[in-house]
Amino acid sequence: MKRTCSLALVMILCAAALMQPANSQTKRHPARRSQNGKHTDAGSTARRIYSSAGTYLIITHHSPENCLLEIDNLRSEDSTWVAHSWFGCLSGDHTVYTLIDALNIEDALQKVPALYRENCKVLKVSKMTADLLEEMHKEYKDQKM
Repeated sequence: MKRTCSLALVMILCAAALMQPANSQTKRHPARRSQNGKHTDAGSTARRIYSSAGTYLIITHHSPENCLLEIDNLRSEDSTWVAHSWFGCLSGDHTVYTLIDALNIEDALQKVPALYRENCKVLKVSKMTADLLEEMHKEYKDQKM
């Protein structure tokens, strides 16, 4: 059950990731002054979380013709990489989804095997908690005022 939930989470994150341009990062919005005089920023909570240590989703693609070769290359270059990866190959989607812990997006990119670093997509992912959602809603309300 746990593995099914983890795989479902990875697939949801991947679907969202495919809607964004490769190696995209959030854009910074200029600070705004709310009615209470404090400077606010449209995505400060999201950006603070995005730029800090955490879990990153790495997405790499390969062709069906090179599938076994690519997986063998991954395994020979870094055997732990395969252990942290989910493969869509058996369902016809030759994409590798890997979850890793890293200090920031640059650190995550450096952990990608060199052969795949140039063409991968790196996204910071996080679990939404009630507290985080409340903080994000509060920031949004403050900006509206």
